[in-house]
Amino acid sequence: GGWTNPEIVNIFQEYADLVFKTYGHKVKWWLTINEPSMAALGYGGETFAPAAYENLTGVVEYQVGRNMLLAHAGAYRLYKRKYIHQNGKLSMVFGGLFCIPKTDHLEDRKAAERCFQNTYGWFGHPIFIGDYPPEMRKTIDELSRREHRNTSRLPYLTQDEIAYIKGTADYYGLSQYTTYLASDEASDKSNVDPDIAYPKFFRRRLMKDTGVLFSSDPSWPAESLYLYKVVPQG
Repeated sequence: GGWTNPEIVNIFQEYADLVFKTYGHKVKWWLTINEPSMAALGYGGETFAPAAYENLTGVVEYQVGRNMLLAHAGAYRLYKRKYIHQNGKLSMVFGGLFCIPKTDHLEDRKAAERCFQNTYGWFGHPIFIGDYPPEMRKTIDELSRREHRNTSRLPYLTQDEIAYIKGTADYYGLSQYTTYLASDEASDKSNVDPDIAYPKFFRRRLMKDTGVLFSSDPSWPAESLYLYKVVPQG
């Protein structure tokens, strides 16, 4: 049920139709889904609702992400087809991890890029460029083969779906909380403490599918709840 069910794409469009009809004369800036990467992690993890399918980590959240992309695109295209006269702008809120290389080594620079592509790019690339980020696709396909799976854990979008999703944003909605140092897991031997270095809800999938270790600079102050480091320059 929920976002794992492909029927949610049509249900979400029906909901969007009602909301556009009811509030479109007042609301001119729309966000279809807030931080879909976070919402998707409620499936396959224990941190966010509905905290379901924990035994399918690394599989179910990608299925959920695909449904979210199609649901968003459906709402966007509905608005442009039926409510264009309301003169509103639509997008979603793209959430992720802002990463900078831990060192200037090539391996760490590549790790920081993988961090971007597998978080912000997960939803941003299909909408603004088309299809999933090539590096994300390549890595997860290869990992899936090593796991002796018949298909990739990252679902393939059809050409029609790629075209349907691409271009469905009128602006870029950014959500960013803090900055992380990214290093290549195979190269970094510093034994970073995972419970401190990066959010727990990202641990299993992001570590497994990117090979990135996350840490922070000891000089960065923590905010009052000690959840994030304060890094204005990031």
